[in-house]
Amino acid sequence: MLEATVDDEVVLLGEAGLRYHGLDPVGAVVWQLLDGERTVAQICEQLLVEFDVASATCSAEVVAFLDDLAANGLISTG
Repeated sequence: MLEATVDDEVVLLGEAGLRYHGLDPVGAVVWQLLDGERTVAQICEQLLVEFDVASATCSAEVVAFLDDLAANGLISTG
């Protein structure tokens, strides 16, 4: 997979090279925090510092975002 930062967005090109995925600034921060070590709770802790979002909303949206990345083959959950 290839990734590039353009302004405050991250663009991902999947391994098949057929689709690209643009991440907004929040998605870009989550992407940068994905290191295989942090939990969803730890990612949300950082997002709560950087963005004005409720804790429950943050958790639900991060899980949905990670599910979407996994469904598109951009991350592995296993």
